[in-house]
Amino acid sequence: MSAIAWASLNPQEQQLLTPLHAQWAQLAPGQQQRLRRIARRWQEAPPPRRAAIEQRLSRWATMTTEQRDALGTRYEKFSQLAPEQQQDLRDAYQRFSALPPEQRQVLRERFEKMTPGERAAFAAGAETAQRNQGWQRFMADLPPAERAATRAMWVALGPPERHALRRHLRALSAAQRTELRTHLLAMTPQERNAFIAQLQRTQADPR
Repeated sequence: MSAIAWASLNPQEQQLLTPLHAQWAQLAPGQQQRLRRIARRWQEAPPPRRAAIEQRLSRWATMTTEQRDALGTRYEKFSQLAPEQQQDLRDAYQRFSALPPEQRQVLRERFEKMTPGERAAFAAGAETAQRNQGWQRFMADLPPAERAATRAMWVALGPPERHALRRHLRALSAAQRTELRTHLLAMTPQERNAFIAQLQRTQADPR
């Protein structure tokens, strides 16, 4: 893997990576490649996503070599996840960021004390809880007579489609969830797939 000269970056990439300008030549080629990919995604991202990327890069510029290597390993593992799993992690991070600073610190300290096995179990438990929460939102206040048909519809969806619906449900009121269920049950499978595909497009590009 070849190193990337700073001069070969386009103006937008240089703008984002300015905090790393003085260190750029000392970075490993693999790190330079990862940073350039991040910069390219930043150019296509909506403003809120851009701000989050800028903050992470500013923190990265102050890290030690060991901290950067550990972060790079986590990034490679993240990039190997399915898109819906990546989005679940982004959503979890947004919820974590919204907590008061003292709660975030408590969670960080608790996580740092865990063994690798405990961390994996914690992550798996959080993912299961999130999926169950999505199902509970979808089934909340549902009349018993409609449960069988609704469950059958939910089970027939693939993981990416259920993920898109879970994300959509988080922003809905109880009345809106009821309206959505009725709407989905009245659709043909083809209409339902088209509706969820539109949700996925909107979630991928919220601008």
